[in-house]
Amino acid sequence: MNNKTFLEEFIDYSNQIFPAIDSSIKNSIKNALRQFDINKFSWFTTKNLGGICQGDILNKIYFTFQKENGKSIVFPTKAMVISNSCDIENDEYILLAPLIPYLNTDEFNDEQKQNLLNNKYNGKMCLSCSSIENYYIDFSRIQSFNKKLIFYLVSSDKIKLEYSLSQFGWYFLLTKLTIHFMRIEDHNLFSSRLKGV
Repeated sequence: MNNKTFLEEFIDYSNQIFPAIDSSIKNSIKNALRQFDINKFSWFTTKNLGGICQGDILNKIYFTFQKENGKSIVFPTKAMVISNSCDIENDEYILLAPLIPYLNTDEFNDEQKQNLLNNKYNGKMCLSCSSIENYYIDFSRIQSFNKKLIFYLVSSDKIKLEYSLSQFGWYFLLTKLTIHFMRIEDHNLFSSRLKGV
């Protein structure tokens, strides 16, 4: 899938997810995107944002995943910073999501791999047409880490900040997080909730 097709599908996908957006606003978004040079489109910025920011990719973090039998496995992989940049500055802990390699596994069939690449799953994000498109970010496995430890590991070059998201990449991340965590519940489930006082 080329960048132009990807952008157009993302706009149409967002329009389906947010149907309450006025049609004139939808059209203005499309018109604004047509002004960009699609051939120079990138998930990542080339500028140093100064410090660790939301959406940054770190090259190696040790995640702990729990198995059905209660045992834990340690899984070293790339990580995306999920915490808001303001929270990173003020909180003691930082939220990170693992990047899971999927192309060379039998965990997904070919159609599912293509769906990952096309960002069809709510709880997963793939940086398609990039140097790390063979990974997906798994929002269901977000973990918290001590911020001082992460900052120390970065400052001492034990882990590296590989990428920072461009404006488009950052907005795409916010869209995916919103859809995954704040989408409308099943109508019957929602109706069964107490209305409150």
